[in-house]
Amino acid sequence: MGEAMTGAAPREAAGAVQEAAEAVEAVVEPLPDGKGCVVRLGDRVVRVPARCPHRGAPLAAGLVTGVFLECPWHGATFDLRTGRRVRGPQCADIAVRPLPPDGRAATDGPARTAVPAKPEEGSA
Repeated sequence: MGEAMTGAAPREAAGAVQEAAEAVEAVVEPLPDGKGCVVRLGDRVVRVPARCPHRGAPLAAGLVTGVFLECPWHGATFDLRTGRRVRGPQCADIAVRPLPPDGRAATDGPARTAVPAKPEEGSA
């Protein structure tokens, strides 16, 4: 079986990966809640899911090359600008959420949203 590609001929996709791979330093950090990872690409920060949609591999252990994140188990490779799978085994794209440079919004969301206190019984 050959390598599956989406949206481009194999030679074109490989060229795009190589072009985008130049001179971008990246760090992948798992979030404490285990539901995602923060990827720091130079001055750009994005949140991605914790697990690869192909077989559930931990994306925090993946390899970032340029703007691409490669799954550590089977090599599914995702564009961190769009979330699209650009090569590797057939699977869904991933959600990529841009974050501010400090990455703080990575843990913001429903779990950290203030909830109004319950009214006391018998009031109003």
